[in-house]
Amino acid sequence: MILQHFWAKTGLRGQFVFLFLLISLVPLIIVSLLAYYYGVSALENTIGENLGQIAKEKLVRADRSILDRLSKIVSYIESIAPAVSQANGNNSSELPLTVVLLQINNELKDDIRQLEGYAGSYSKVIITNLHRQVIQASNSSLYLQEIHSDWWATAYNNGYGYDQVGDVQYDQETQHHFLPATLPIRDSESQVVGILHVEITLPELSDLVEKIGPEDGVESDIQVAIIDKTGKVISASSENNYGFGDDIEMSHAAMKAINAAKGSEEYYGYEMEEEAEQISDLETHETMKGEKKVYGWARTRMWESNHLLRDAQGDQNFEKWTVLVSLPASIAFSGITILTRQILIFTMVICILIIPIALIFSQRIVTPIMQVAIAARAIGHGEFDQEIPITTNDEVGILAAEFNAMRQNLKSAVEKLMAEEKKMTAVVDGLAEGLILVDSKDHILHINPAAEYILEIEVPNSEEVLTKVVEDDQLKKIFKENKDLIAENQVATSEVTLNHKKDGQTILRVIATAFLDEVGDVLGTVYLFQNITRDKEIDQMKSDFISLVSHELRTPLTSIIGFVSFILDGK
Repeated sequence: MILQHFWAKTGLRGQFVFLFLLISLVPLIIVSLLAYYYGVSALENTIGENLGQIAKEKLVRADRSILDRLSKIVSYIESIAPAVSQANGNNSSELPLTVVLLQINNELKDDIRQLEGYAGSYSKVIITNLHRQVIQASNSSLYLQEIHSDWWATAYNNGYGYDQVGDVQYDQETQHHFLPATLPIRDSESQVVGILHVEITLPELSDLVEKIGPEDGVESDIQVAIIDKTGKVISASSENNYGFGDDIEMSHAAMKAINAAKGSEEYYGYEMEEEAEQISDLETHETMKGEKKVYGWARTRMWESNHLLRDAQGDQNFEKWTVLVSLPASIAFSGITILTRQILIFTMVICILIIPIALIFSQRIVTPIMQVAIAARAIGHGEFDQEIPITTNDEVGILAAEFNAMRQNLKSAVEKLMAEEKKMTAVVDGLAEGLILVDSKDHILHINPAAEYILEIEVPNSEEVLTKVVEDDQLKKIFKENKDLIAENQVATSEVTLNHKKDGQTILRVIATAFLDEVGDVLGTVYLFQNITRDKEIDQMKSDFISLVSHELRTPLTSIIGFVSFILDGK
């Protein structure tokens, strides 16, 4: 409906210009779409594979950051087992246990430094004996304190010993990720002689997710996030506005990676659907729609058969974690954007060149049609003398010739109709009886001079209501009563006595009849007003004459009848 309204408003010239542009631009638009489609298809594989490779590379680095540290710490445990075994009081030394523990504490200082080096900066290392006593730690104030934490009991396990590796966590104070691990210390006979608890710092996780952009000398804007198998964020670029433990926005790539972590054989992939990321404002907690991005992802395979986790208790969050790499679609498809812009500029140049040509051609076609429109408008106002010049022999010239012929025929028909109308008006106006023609809503269509004189009304305005023109209440009542009869196509006759200003008391016969259309529907009413005052006077004179004659003849006839009766009786 809107398109039809717009099409009607543009006019014929505008429509011609539009059609010229449409015919010229359709091939260009098709070429642009094909170029865009095939360009995107060609870039998808390249961009997707690149993002997937980046994700796999970062994932390997994240896995290595944990594996290397755990492996070194596990290997180093054997070197501290003899000293820790002595801290349980099971030696032949005659020295008091406190002195022995002090000697062991001094002996393990270098080992603590070595373990801290393996665990990283800001790491925490605690070594205890089987009496839960801290015999050496990164924090020297913990010396000889008893440990009552659950990690000690779980790792000791009544002397059987269990490797306990926890989830990767985040320390808000130091702003570093760390991995708590509690490992039993075994002697050469595989007996548990102590417990090693270490919190391994993982600064690589923060470094891995730092956005890669122009400031790094790279023409990209890649953002990285590391999530666990349930979609919880472990580490993410600061631009993503995700905190540790937040739920990742469920993009197609994130859902695909999470589903893959539940048992799928897929270990990496990409999504080119240009998904719009949902961003949460940390201050207002409002969700905003970010820019569209493309994603690559890779999930770890390293921990599926690794003995460190196979022998450890729990279900770690890094066991099936995934690296998500995203790139703004505006950068990913910048080549297509440039190509599209160039095609658009070329199309606009073609439009600028085509518009003047289209205007020239449309002017040649539209001008004769506008002449026909102007002549038709003149005919609509009753002017039949405007003829259209015929300048061509084509279809437009034929249209002009036929229009001129139609104009001449219409002029003759209107003249004849007007002549007949004048005759009819003269006949109606010449009637001695008053005549009023009204439509179905009692609007006066015509009133002759006789009706104006009889009803003592001035010439009414066009289509004025009859009951407002006629002031006599008796006539108004008659008009109202006649409506039902007129609706049934019956003739209604009434008589009414009026006081005429010039003629005095006047008796009128009002005859109302309907006038119909071709199908018999009532279009209006014809009222005929006959002045029957003289007829009524003659009837009254007849009545008076007969009454007088009958009275004058009755007296002598009575005497004659009496004498005749006597004669007949013989008297």
